[in-house]
Amino acid sequence: MQDDLVLKDFYAFHEDSKLSAVKYENLAEDPNAALTRLTPGNNKRASFALGCWRSEHIILAGGFKDIAFGQGGHLRSVLSYQISTDKWTSKPDMSKTRNFAAMSILKDKAFVFGGFKSFDNARREIEVLDLVAERARWELMTAVLPTPRANLAVGPINDREIAILGGKSDMDNSYRDVLILNTVDQSIRVAIEDIGFEYEVRS
Repeated sequence: MQDDLVLKDFYAFHEDSKLSAVKYENLAEDPNAALTRLTPGNNKRASFALGCWRSEHIILAGGFKDIAFGQGGHLRSVLSYQISTDKWTSKPDMSKTRNFAAMSILKDKAFVFGGFKSFDNARREIEVLDLVAERARWELMTAVLPTPRANLAVGPINDREIAILGGKSDMDNSYRDVLILNTVDQSIRVAIEDIGFEYEVRS
């Protein structure tokens, strides 16, 4: 069973002084859906990784906190927004700072891939958090991306594997491959070497 599910409502998070949040109900069927303002998060951030857990929680990890005039810091903190209660809670910090990373949630575990650790300097590491375990903490996987990359796309394809699409290693070099992470034996294989176009995620 896949936990990275699609919600019928559309949620948007805005980079401002408190990470404001809004919801558009049933946006897929009603393009004129009403906007509902939600409780804002407890700190400002942009370019974070995001995943949906059990159609009930939205997890935000890392990102960049702008202070002034483009100056700021890469983050490793993690927040969880509970849809039914409109409340935010903190999750354990990741072991690495990550900006423009990607997240996929599979079988009650959050996996975060790559991301920039500084301007124009991407990571290869993947880390995972058990979302139901007591006193859980992020753990680095033995598997690493074959090349450093951020701005990548990820998503579960079955109950044990996650697809990894493209990304970029710096401001000039993008990737056009598709990789598959096996979360059980922690191996990565190349599924498609070249999908014919450069693929990166922009937020």
